[in-house]
Amino acid sequence: MNTLERKVSEALRAYGEGLDMTTQDIDRLEEQLEVKDEAHRKERRGRLWQAAVAACAVTGVVLGALALRSDPEPRTVPASPPPLTLNQLAGLWANTGDGPGLLWLWYFTEDGRMTTVGPAAGLISDEPWVDWTVRPAPGGFTLDRTENGERCHFDASASMTAAGRMTATLTTTTPDCDDAAIAQDWGFVRISPVSAAGATLDSGLPTLEPKSVSSTSDLDGTWLIRGTGTLVVVVHERYRVLDLGEPAAAENGSLSQTKAGSFVFTPKDDPDCPTTYASAVTRGSTVALELAGNSCGRLGQATETWVKLHN
Repeated sequence: MNTLERKVSEALRAYGEGLDMTTQDIDRLEEQLEVKDEAHRKERRGRLWQAAVAACAVTGVVLGALALRSDPEPRTVPASPPPLTLNQLAGLWANTGDGPGLLWLWYFTEDGRMTTVGPAAGLISDEPWVDWTVRPAPGGFTLDRTENGERCHFDASASMTAAGRMTATLTTTTPDCDDAAIAQDWGFVRISPVSAAGATLDSGLPTLEPKSVSSTSDLDGTWLIRGTGTLVVVVHERYRVLDLGEPAAAENGSLSQTKAGSFVFTPKDDPDCPTTYASAVTRGSTVALELAGNSCGRLGQATETWVKLHN
């Protein structure tokens, strides 16, 4: 019995003597109180159990709803990668996918023009380079040109890495174009402005036993100063220096030999400040040069390696 019920029982006994009640009657009343108390406790337990069941049911519904909401939603996959921008394409790219010794250059401009350059004479020439019109397109870019009244159009899919590598595939073309390159993957490395991949680019030419450069003709070709975006182009004792990342580095001039292994690059605009190399050692694919102590100018560092891109 609880406190209140106990007090009622004691009161009944206290005042029962003045009533027409026996001790058995009082005991019977106490038993009825206990039965009522037990029933009351059972009823409270039942209500608590029902509440717990209801709470569990609600919890189950909530958990089920959360489980449904946590199911991964179908991801929307874009139909194709976004187009490359003209700013991403701008620069000189070495085409590394045509085989040994054939590192042709693709030159993209920010205003949407592109040309391909093969032999060094193409880079040293004052003729305009513009050959193609470039436009960004879903998943890559397009190339257009008109020659002799005939239009040639290419669609190219392309992807590019932050390190300066690009893979391009010509997917479709018009009948007036050569379709031999369709579906071939072409690899490119951006060499100027300098990129991480371009800074460590190797030549496509075979490496030979080292020997001292004995003639200016041994320096003919297109060279990339390793670790930079600077190209040195030499053709028949003429040279051109260009770096699309540093336009101020552009230079034109003449090349001469003072003695075996010593060469002088004399800039056209500043002939009184030539760049003199005390020695040059070639391995076919590269040439290692050491700047003379009395050199007025310099093309790169005091000691540097040039990587040959093409002849």
